[in-house]
Amino acid sequence: MDSRASVPTTPEARFALVVREVAVLLGPEVAAAYMDTRNFDLGGRKPNELLATEAGTRQVLAEISAQAHGGPL
Repeated sequence: MDSRASVPTTPEARFALVVREVAVLLGPEVAAAYMDTRNFDLGGRKPNELLATEAGTRQVLAEISAQAHGGPL
């Protein structure tokens, strides 16, 4: 996903977007666990915790992209 692309307005739609991106970039077997796993690069928070805001969602999407390109999980 392009970082300048629009982010959905509802938390449910943001969750669906992020899960879809995880499945595409990291594999479907990673998607469910990823959302509830604390992530150092997200300040020790779980991706689910950041989806309340557009900025948090963008942060999660950027981290997924970084991981897909060789960053740590």
